[in-house]
Amino acid sequence: MRPLTALLLASLLGCGRAKEGVKDAINKGGEIAGQTAGEFIKGAKEGVEETFAVPVELGERPRDLGITTGQIRATAAPDGGERTNVLELYLIHAKEVTDTLLAKAYDADGLEIGRARLPLHAAANSAGWCILTFPEQTDLESKGKVVLE
Repeated sequence: MRPLTALLLASLLGCGRAKEGVKDAINKGGEIAGQTAGEFIKGAKEGVEETFAVPVELGERPRDLGITTGQIRATAAPDGGERTNVLELYLIHAKEVTDTLLAKAYDADGLEIGRARLPLHAAANSAGWCILTFPEQTDLESKGKVVLE
């Protein structure tokens, strides 16, 4: 009977080791899958950001007012509309500014597709986010541009 007990004990210990090996393999596989998913999400996010990147040009007037841009994002209207007609701009003000700028949106063919006004009240050496909401018919395209005048 002792050899049978020894055989059962060895089998149970072997199963425990095999179980740990399977568990380690599953954990490693999950880690690799997580890294792959993370890279996919990062790539998708960058692709979406590039897709919705709208170039913004500063005309002579904003440059004279000491305005430069930081990050720029085109987004859909807060009402859940399908068009991308809102532009979020991070503006940097070297000088004190109390003025209203005019933003003109153009499509890929250079045709004007919308206008929005941007009232500014900023202290010198300040910065902050500004939101430009174009008419709902305006669809800011990645191949188009916005000019601030």
